[in-house]
Amino acid sequence: MSPEVNYRGIPVGMFIETAEADEEQRGLEEIVKYGMGFSRGKVMDATSVSLQVAGQRAVFVDYLSYVVFGRIVRLSSQCPEEKKEVCISVKFAQELGGVINQNMATDKKSPFFAYSHYQFRKDVDFTQEEGRAIIEKAFNLINVDALFTQLSEMEINQIRRMGSIVIPENPKLEQKPSDFILE
Repeated sequence: MSPEVNYRGIPVGMFIETAEADEEQRGLEEIVKYGMGFSRGKVMDATSVSLQVAGQRAVFVDYLSYVVFGRIVRLSSQCPEEKKEVCISVKFAQELGGVINQNMATDKKSPFFAYSHYQFRKDVDFTQEEGRAIIEKAFNLINVDALFTQLSEMEINQIRRMGSIVIPENPKLEQKPSDFILE
């Protein structure tokens, strides 16, 4: 069940909608590639979900990985400051940032790449707020219409349910850390 990817390593049917410069396009594609790979890994790590995903089509797994990537991005930015230590999405966003940092540091082809107003070098830390904002920007530019149209309504509902299992909602402010359980 390995994903079908284009020459840049992004799942077929998914692309970045905008880029004014080749360096910007390449930088966004790198972030998306690492984010999708990380999300696919989290799907396979979730035991109850990985068993259900085992027999599914590649497009199903690609779209589920996209949903998980989106939940990491969206929920990590919405987690209340007082609950950051127990938000699963924040933990995974920091892990994703670490994966991006590691890959950027070892990728000899892209030591520098431009992105809008910023210049990113190997010293950019994607685990921090500024770096996570860039990941969010890259995620928001993903177009998955080609993947979405290949799925049935039942598959889409399954994907949404599985996405919330892999990355649960953030805990409420009044919820104690001991009440919040990770799968």
